[in-house]
Amino acid sequence: MPIISNQENHLIEILNSISELVFILDETGYIIFTNSIIKTQLGYTEEDLIGKKFSEFVYIKSKERANQILEEIIRAKERFFSLPIRSRDNTKIFIDMYIFRGRKKDPNNVICIGKIISPEKRELDIIGESDKKFKRMAENINEGLTIIEDGKIVYLNNRVCEIFGYPKNELENLTGIELAVKEEKERLRKIQKEVDAKTREIESLRFWIRQKDGTKRYIQNKYSYSRTIDNKRDVYVLTSDITERKQIEDSLKESEIKYRMLFEGANDGIIIMNLNMFLECNERAVEIYGCSNKNEIIGYPPWKFSPQIQLDGQNSKEKALNYLKNALNGEKQRFYWLHTKKDGTKFDAEISLSKIEFNDKMLIQAIVRDVTEQKLIQEKLRLNEKFLQSVFNAIRDCIYILDPNYNLIRVNAGFKELFEITENIQGNKCYNVIQNRDSPCPWCPIIIKKDMGKGGGNIVPLIKKNNQVGWLDLSIFPLKDNIGNTINMIGHLKDITKRVNAQFNLKESEVKYRYAYQRAEFYKDLFAHDINNIFQNILSANELNEIFLRNSKVSHDILQNFKLIEDQISRGSNLVSNVRKLSKLEKQTFENLKKNILTPLRIVIEEIKRRFSSHEINIKLNPYKNEIFAYTNEYLYDVYQNILENAIIHNKNDFIDIQIKVSKIEKIDTHYVEVIFLDNGRGVKDEIKEKIFRRGYDEDGKIGGTGLGLTLVGKIVESFRGKISVEDRVKGDYSQGSKFILLIPQNPF
Repeated sequence: MPIISNQENHLIEILNSISELVFILDETGYIIFTNSIIKTQLGYTEEDLIGKKFSEFVYIKSKERANQILEEIIRAKERFFSLPIRSRDNTKIFIDMYIFRGRKKDPNNVICIGKIISPEKRELDIIGESDKKFKRMAENINEGLTIIEDGKIVYLNNRVCEIFGYPKNELENLTGIELAVKEEKERLRKIQKEVDAKTREIESLRFWIRQKDGTKRYIQNKYSYSRTIDNKRDVYVLTSDITERKQIEDSLKESEIKYRMLFEGANDGIIIMNLNMFLECNERAVEIYGCSNKNEIIGYPPWKFSPQIQLDGQNSKEKALNYLKNALNGEKQRFYWLHTKKDGTKFDAEISLSKIEFNDKMLIQAIVRDVTEQKLIQEKLRLNEKFLQSVFNAIRDCIYILDPNYNLIRVNAGFKELFEITENIQGNKCYNVIQNRDSPCPWCPIIIKKDMGKGGGNIVPLIKKNNQVGWLDLSIFPLKDNIGNTINMIGHLKDITKRVNAQFNLKESEVKYRYAYQRAEFYKDLFAHDINNIFQNILSANELNEIFLRNSKVSHDILQNFKLIEDQISRGSNLVSNVRKLSKLEKQTFENLKKNILTPLRIVIEEIKRRFSSHEINIKLNPYKNEIFAYTNEYLYDVYQNILENAIIHNKNDFIDIQIKVSKIEKIDTHYVEVIFLDNGRGVKDEIKEKIFRRGYDEDGKIGGTGLGLTLVGKIVESFRGKISVEDRVKGDYSQGSKFILLIPQNPF
């Protein structure tokens, strides 16, 4: 709730204590503030004036002329007006009025400060030609008057002596610079030099003075000039003491900070009002009501942005007044209200009203929250609830919801059908209805894990009429709130009696099939072992041939052919190794341990450099740290080896460049170490990217071949719950090289 500062109370007190009449108009000419002196001198109450056009109170028969005068007032930046004003008893009263614009916060507001003048004075203003009449006028005006002829002061009225605080005989011998406070003197001297040099003619000047008794006042001089018959220059200076106005302006500037903080930063619309009109609002309120500025809200009655009738059939004005009066009586009000925007669009709002005190007056603060979207969401939820209930009952399996005490909250039609239930069982214990027990089942996943928040599953007996008639597949899942607390459990039961019976019948066949499978595995390992030995013998013979050839004059091409044979044999050996590892990965599960994933990477890099020493290769590792740990297994080495080998084997460039970047990332609440391999090889076509890690596909997308390296990589990454993918190094151009992205989990699964 905005707090009215002592400073603002002081500002209102100043406005209400001065003898001048104060009107503040908005940019369209509507009155938005008056001070208390108006009631005394014109007879109007605040309610008579606020929200009315100023032209309604100008005492001119022609309404068109009154509106023209109002337009002149609104357009004027600073100007004096003498206006006939209509009092409450319909008397014509003349007012001398000084008009000026508001400052930073409300630059479009018009501030009018006036003083009532008597009919006699008015006549003197019109007629005053003679010295006698002039002096009478000069002594009765509220401004100080100084007349300077040929550079000498020839006249001072009493008011100018009061303003400067000096008697006439002393004031006649003092200049404005001498009367100014120390801080103003340099500025005034500079202005005086420009005037003396005839490079500047001033019309108005404001500055601080020090009266004879030391009092500091802020004055405004307005200058007018005339030439005599003998071409001498006369200067007429009207001096106003605007100290209080200066204090008002300074207070308004200081108040801007508070209003910005309290009002403009709020997410809800905030409006200050009385029973009759809006007095202040923030920018959010302007936005909510679809207005372009505050002036389209301030000064209007509280039911301005409401339809004539509310949804309950009550008149908006009557209903609003009832809420407002209750709020003024100290009863906080909170209710829903049908509003309309400026363009007539209707919207739902939640309104909070509370009483606040401002300058000894009781006002109302309203907080307006647009809940149109919330209402739509509520309606969608209602429809979704109906839809979900239909889906809930359409599921043939048994679905039920439990509270933390094992009480059934809701069951679907499939549940009732399986357990032949016809009565309402809401509130009954699940173990009593499902298993006919008096206490929780020992095989319940909640009991086994001792944690309702984890859920789980189990195979449990199907009990009917105290007899087991089959088997159920039971699954329990936690239902959590927005902050992760388990509030309920959802259970799923599926009758698997037929499936369990079929499994028993297949048990004997399974033994036979397992024996045959073990024999096939034996022959596969035997084949792998023998072919690996053969490759080893060929490799050894090749090494001897190379030694002999180096000591002879055999052509270099033969050496290259032998090198090719060596590479092919090495690939064949890798094939055998990969087949064995694939077989092992398919049959076993591995314990993933926390390891420094940089250690095997550095080993593989060195081995690759030695193995492909005849190639010009640059492998740059940009590790996140010297050590970085994640959960993986012994086969991570093979992942690195196969990725780097592919980057070299499938690269036709003379210079092979491989960049490796290591960092930590988070994806879908899981923390990973990300290892990125960037190469300048021939790349991977888009249609191959999804297939490259499956068994049986080579990089050209053809079925078969010996390239099982990336298939092995996919299996290994899957074994430690990681992720791997391939992209273009240069997005959209696969031919510029590949980007392999490996994610290794940092936490155990």
